[in-house]
Amino acid sequence: MTTTVYVWRTFSNSSRKFGGFGHVALGIGAHYLSFWPPEEHGKKQSFSYAFQEDLARCGCKPDRKITIPGLDEKAIIRKWQTLSTKSFDNIEFNCCTMAAQLLMFGFEKSMDSATIGKFLKRTGRLVSQPVKSWTRLASYAYREYLIHSPGEIENLADWMADITRN
Repeated sequence: MTTTVYVWRTFSNSSRKFGGFGHVALGIGAHYLSFWPPEEHGKKQSFSYAFQEDLARCGCKPDRKITIPGLDEKAIIRKWQTLSTKSFDNIEFNCCTMAAQLLMFGFEKSMDSATIGKFLKRTGRLVSQPVKSWTRLASYAYREYLIHSPGEIENLADWMADITRN
């Protein structure tokens, strides 16, 4: 199974249904994880339960669809069940911060020496270069609560896809 990251980039094009924030959602098998601001007064958040719902909400297809093999999808879904009870916040807890936390959690749970070895063999990188990659991972892990834009999720997903691809 693979994790699919759907990215609707930040934009101000008036032909799209919502403002300039963009949107990010994750697909894992039959599960679709999409976190939105509340639609009704008094609610903490809202969700799209299917890709088609996000197509209708966004008014267009996503700008990018990134597949990431090898993440611990069961761990991501368990984490979603916990995180999805939190209140949506435009700055501190939105679709992008949610996706970053879920991706980092699934990545952390799936990394092992075999995955790292495959990455090194496939890329032919020297031992010193992965250290830079792991430093980059640590900076993403530190920033996962600070990721606020679809572009940052796009970069994170591209990087994870590169590391986990066979």
